[in-house]
Amino acid sequence: MPIISENKYDVIIIGGGVAGLAAAFQLAESEKSVLLVEALEHFGGRTAGGDGWDTGRHLATSAYHSFNHLLDQIGSLNNLHLRPLAIHSKRSGRTKTWNLSLPRIGTISAPISLIFDDYFPISDRFKILVKLSKLKSINPDDEINRSVLGKISFAEYMKINSWPATLVEGFGNPVSRGMMNLPPNKANALPVIKAIKLLLSENHLNAGWSSPNHHGSLLSDDVPSALVAAGIDFKTEQRVNQIAKIHDRWTIQLNEGVYSARALILAVPPDQYSKIEMTSQQQSLKVQADSVEFRGIATVRARVDGLEALNGPIAINDKDDSLWFLSAAEEGKILIEQVVSGIHKSDGVNRQSLLERFKRELLDNFDIEVESQMVEIRNYPKATPSFYPDVKRPDQNLSDNLFIAGDWVETGLPATLEAAALSGVRAAQAII
Repeated sequence: MPIISENKYDVIIIGGGVAGLAAAFQLAESEKSVLLVEALEHFGGRTAGGDGWDTGRHLATSAYHSFNHLLDQIGSLNNLHLRPLAIHSKRSGRTKTWNLSLPRIGTISAPISLIFDDYFPISDRFKILVKLSKLKSINPDDEINRSVLGKISFAEYMKINSWPATLVEGFGNPVSRGMMNLPPNKANALPVIKAIKLLLSENHLNAGWSSPNHHGSLLSDDVPSALVAAGIDFKTEQRVNQIAKIHDRWTIQLNEGVYSARALILAVPPDQYSKIEMTSQQQSLKVQADSVEFRGIATVRARVDGLEALNGPIAINDKDDSLWFLSAAEEGKILIEQVVSGIHKSDGVNRQSLLERFKRELLDNFDIEVESQMVEIRNYPKATPSFYPDVKRPDQNLSDNLFIAGDWVETGLPATLEAAALSGVRAAQAII
């Protein structure tokens, strides 16, 4: 029998992660009645942390306007300590730094530090300015650009545009690894270019990383209070058992009741769709969700003495599949992390191999020795969806008043916190 509801709203949002929260607050600003449903006891989704949900450290920058607006709405903006962003490389035993936070040179898409820092050789600096300026002039939303750039890899883009090897190694490769969780030869050029434009458009670029150790590290524990203040109804620890379209309304069945709305936003990871019973006309949604492939990451970390914290990744080998991070830890120690990216589900993770590699490279590059028992290894097999060249991402509006939101849908950006927040905002705006 069809499920019948007396609990009516304008919009129901399934999923209380970044995308779902952003959609809820956007709708509340337009005075829509909203019900936000979250299966866990806390909000934040995959970014909130906790075993089985934590997907590693999460980058946020001052250029992430949609995400920062969400943090401000829920009282969490101070949870991220944004500091001047820099990219580092380890060459011949020396750590070189490019301060991306310094002011731009007029309209040229590079900071003054490109000229004065020693990150790039003097002989390449003018050429690099030209290449970055050309990238910034691209309109990634132009139909022709979308068609061309969406079919090639970022490695092909760098080759076609004759990027100097130092720019490829010191910037292109780390950006692809860090923002796409893919090597440049597998990453779709379009979202990488859009992400670089976003970063280089910020005059004073600051950044910070959420702690991946416990829920509430990124989003304030006062999220429920912020929802109440905004007039948003919510339910936590509630699984959606069934979704159906009855006449002109979407109806959902929870463990404790039935609710309906004129519009429905699904803001959950695609692998969760198989757990929801849907009517036949929504089965195409599951087909789309099943087509999304994820890449994993593994983090290997230890607390050490004798190093300084750096606000930005360190690239050590341009052909390597990892980036390093040095951040302040308790008792004056430094947390050093090696983040291994782009792990395919068929590859698996050999923890002993990761441990031995970490200890070897830590000694070779930082002259630090650690005991095996001091090293922590964590694996996130579904850290980010993979955006390959010429692979279309799902559109947000699937059918009449049915929308999806999340870092895996079509926003033009890599699977970042900004992409998740922006997708939620756009889904809400389409309904409004």
